[in-house]
Amino acid sequence: MNRKFQAFVICAALSAALSACGGQDSLGPKEKAPSGVQGSSVEGQDSGIGSKGTKADSGASKEESGAKESGGGTEDMEPLLGPDATDEELLELLKDETTVVSDADYIATLRSFQEETNDHVGQLYQIEGSYVVEGGTPYLGRTVVDGERRKPCRIPLKYVMEEPEEGAWIRVTGILNRGEVGGKIVPLLEVTVLQLPDAPGQEEIPAQ
Repeated sequence: MNRKFQAFVICAALSAALSACGGQDSLGPKEKAPSGVQGSSVEGQDSGIGSKGTKADSGASKEESGAKESGGGTEDMEPLLGPDATDEELLELLKDETTVVSDADYIATLRSFQEETNDHVGQLYQIEGSYVVEGGTPYLGRTVVDGERRKPCRIPLKYVMEEPEEGAWIRVTGILNRGEVGGKIVPLLEVTVLQLPDAPGQEEIPAQ
């Protein structure tokens, strides 16, 4: 999967959500996973099967039939952005769905990715850090300073199409998912947009 295709998938998912609610954005904190992202789910929803299941199914069929007759089906829906959209256009479209991780929240956020992965899978995050490659795997990371000790705090990256120089300061906007790194399934960021900011941020951050 290349970056442009992944961006198109995200936009298609947003288009479907906006169409389903009459043009209003209804994506909540646990409902942002674009189609095609494995491991994401919305839990606790009523399946609707029960004593009123037949009636509900009938109503849904009528609505679907009406949509097809009026030409309002999703097959006629135009994507919010085309395949030639720029990174800036894509980021503008996704800004309300993207959580920007600040310096102060960096350590806590990466720790939460590890310990509470299910709460983050399928959601969009924007994080800055240094670009590092270790064992053939690209990472975004910073150095946590605790007295005389320095320890890397990193997250693996997937779908890095144009690799920056080793040690370059990068800003990644991507989807949190799971993937295999070193024979283990770990949380990682599927890169949607990778940028090189004009000014590097704070590479070393104090331990919390």
